[in-house]
Amino acid sequence: MAFTMKNIKPSDHENGEDKVKSSSAIPLHPVQRKRPYASSFLEHLVRNKIITDQIATEASDWLRDPNGREKKRVVDVLVDEFGISREVLAKEVAQFYSFRIIDANERSLRRLSATSINKLLDGLPGPAYRLAMRHKVMPFETAEGQPDKILVVTPNPSDREAYEVARSLRYAKFEICYMKESDWNELWKHVSLDKQQSVSGGGADSIFEENDAELDSMLDREIDRSQLVTLVANIFLDAVRVGASDIHI
Repeated sequence: MAFTMKNIKPSDHENGEDKVKSSSAIPLHPVQRKRPYASSFLEHLVRNKIITDQIATEASDWLRDPNGREKKRVVDVLVDEFGISREVLAKEVAQFYSFRIIDANERSLRRLSATSINKLLDGLPGPAYRLAMRHKVMPFETAEGQPDKILVVTPNPSDREAYEVARSLRYAKFEICYMKESDWNELWKHVSLDKQQSVSGGGADSIFEENDAELDSMLDREIDRSQLVTLVANIFLDAVRVGASDIHI
């Protein structure tokens, strides 16, 4: 029995070995690495030294697995669970999502007067007005070269309620902009004072100052009254339907 051996050149062997090695170096199923943080916004905060890596990691764990707790947004988790300043985070949100940042101290001919702001707010439907007050949304000035576009300022530009309010204003276009909360509050006091002076004739007793707690309380009372009226109306309707002679509550 005879065996025939093919001549194998060393170079062929070496090349073959290299091909095997190179092919084995490529993983058949690439390993998908888990993102270190739950959102790119957390990465932004760490990169800008607003929060530490440890806080970002713990916040990510909280967001990925609430463990039966109420689901929250990233900002709310950082504020409620880690004590990070909401105003600082609001500014970072504005920068991260490229919202225009408005400085209340900058003067512009396009800026609306307090009277004009009051007219626009008073012209809102009731639900939109309440949203504007609760979420701190206010028309501020017209866009440069676009008189049909209104710039709307709020400390929380990512809130969807801001867009609902802006759509209810009497302008064809709008842009949601960020304004620092302390500046917004100061502007609101000025607008409120103008409204009170126009109603009372500008007397000394017309000064109107309302902090956040008072505003929330006022809105809650208004909502409670509305719900109470609906409840009482439903009680009377049910009594009429069943032919009740009297009502006991």
